[in-house]
Amino acid sequence: MFTTKDATTPHVGLLVDKVEDNVDYKKEDIKPLDKLTEVGFDIDPQTKNMMRGLIKLAEKHSVLIDPSAIFSPVHIAQEDIQESEAYGLF
Repeated sequence: MFTTKDATTPHVGLLVDKVEDNVDYKKEDIKPLDKLTEVGFDIDPQTKNMMRGLIKLAEKHSVLIDPSAIFSPVHIAQEDIQESEAYGLF
């Protein structure tokens, strides 16, 4: 999955193994991102800004990604956050 600055050239990329709409987890299953970086993953600040946490369930690991960090235009990213029922945070 890539984001772009000009709708053509890849800018930020994430390797996605599987996308699921629904993952059942408990709040205590969410670990801070420093757990990911302490085992050797170096994450650039822009990519880290998209990530909200790490979930480890049995043999699976999932990363929570804030879609508004990917899909909202840069010029409104600095403005007040508003929540839309249909689209989440913008």
